[in-house]
Amino acid sequence: MTTEAGLEYRAVLPLAWQDGQPAPQQIAEWMRENITALHAIAALEGPGHERELDRTANVDHTTARLEAKMDLLMQWVGKLLLAQHPLPPATEVVLGSKSVSWKCPIALKPGQFGVLSLYLASRLPMPLMFPVQIQTCTGGQAQAQLLHLSDDTQDALDRTLFRYHRRALQARSGRV
Repeated sequence: MTTEAGLEYRAVLPLAWQDGQPAPQQIAEWMRENITALHAIAALEGPGHERELDRTANVDHTTARLEAKMDLLMQWVGKLLLAQHPLPPATEVVLGSKSVSWKCPIALKPGQFGVLSLYLASRLPMPLMFPVQIQTCTGGQAQAQLLHLSDDTQDALDRTLFRYHRRALQARSGRV
């Protein structure tokens, strides 16, 4: 979906809120981890993972088998991680380039600082960590501004939002 603020991704995603303002070193580490997670999600969701292997397709079967093995390995590692650390409850989320909103069961105050842990891909149980500042919280709906995103994190997030937007348009037109 597109709004005045740009592209948005709407989904029901595991999300956790933590109150407080993290240290700059912690934020820098999260931004590096966010870039890794967003690139991994792009690789997992890329064209190589959307097509079925077909003898008539122009596919290097050695590469395809290696990708299938890596997919299986990632799935197993993900299941092990989930067994050790279950995901937080899922809620309706709208993620934009500069902001995020979600159904919030607790009252948050405008101006309040915190950190959102957002699990964007079920195949990769690695959270995106976003320092945020609450803009509004009314009727069980919180709206927050994303803070301190590095340029590389912002770029990776924008590319992810664009990919999801393009995929949604393709789904609506019947070209999945």
